[in-house]
Amino acid sequence: QIYHLDKDGMPDRITDISEHEADPESPGMGTNIHCFRLSPDGRFLAATNKGNGKLYLYRFANDSLTLELTDSALTEEGGASPRYCLFHPSLPYIYINQEKERGGRMMIETFSYDDEGRLTKVSSVNVLPAGMTVPERAHFEQQGFDMSKNGRFKWIQFSR
Repeated sequence: QIYHLDKDGMPDRITDISEHEADPESPGMGTNIHCFRLSPDGRFLAATNKGNGKLYLYRFANDSLTLELTDSALTEEGGASPRYCLFHPSLPYIYINQEKERGGRMMIETFSYDDEGRLTKVSSVNVLPAGMTVPERAHFEQQGFDMSKNGRFKWIQFSR
C-alpha cells in the first residue's frame, strides 16, 4: 500500500494498493511480501515475496503516488524465501538474500534492471565460507541485510 502523508507527516489516505497472487504450484505457501525498497533515484520500488519466491519491480509515480508493475522474476532458489532486497546506490542492481538454506547453501542473488524496469538475473552466490555447509535439519536463516553507502560492501546477519 502507498500512503499519502499530510503536512504533519502523518498517513492520511491510501493512494495505491498492489496485490500479489499465490503460486498455485506451491500449495500452502500463499503470498508474503516481506520487504520493499525504493530505488536511489526514486523511480522504482522492489518487493520480495517469500510466499511465491518472486522479486517484483514497480515503476513509482511520485506525482500520483501509484505503482505500475514492470516485471517480476522467480528467484533461482525456489522455496528458499527471498527475504530482503537492496538497490545498489549508483548501479542498476538489486540484491536479494534467501532466508532459508537450500542444499546446504545460503544464497544472495543479483538482478540488473533497465530504464523500463525489466529484470535480468546476473548471479547467485553462496555466502557461506568455503567448505562450510548447513547441516541437514539445522535451522539457519539470513536475517539482516544492508549495504555501505558507496555500494562496495554488504552485511548479512545469520541466525540459527
